[in-house]
Amino acid sequence: MVLLSFRAPTRPLSENESRRLHWATRKRRLQDWAVLTKVAWQFADNKETLEGQRIQIHVTLPFLRAGRRDPHNYVGTNVKCIIDALIRAGMAPDDTTEYVLVVEPKLAVDKTNEVLILLTPIGLVQTAQEENK
Repeated sequence: MVLLSFRAPTRPLSENESRRLHWATRKRRLQDWAVLTKVAWQFADNKETLEGQRIQIHVTLPFLRAGRRDPHNYVGTNVKCIIDALIRAGMAPDDTTEYVLVVEPKLAVDKTNEVLILLTPIGLVQTAQEENK
């Protein structure tokens, strides 16, 4: 198991809010999330425990105030950005279900504004050919 954490650079971006933004504004808003994820991965301990494993990814997104929010509205924005950054950093060859299982994010009221990314090995990677045998 590997735990990554960093301070959220901006308020998490919901899919609903994202649709109202210009693509360039959306990209800028998520860019720092990707950079901080990559840095957290580079300095993570126990990364070798994930080698050759299918990885479950569980993200906790912080909010400074309580409120009604739908966790799945953050999968296509912040969670996707985090997963793409991890793949680019070399955590896994691809973000398909062969390598990665994404759990719906947890939304937490957190005054420290800490993003938590829990990476848990859940079994050896199996190719499609191996699964059909």
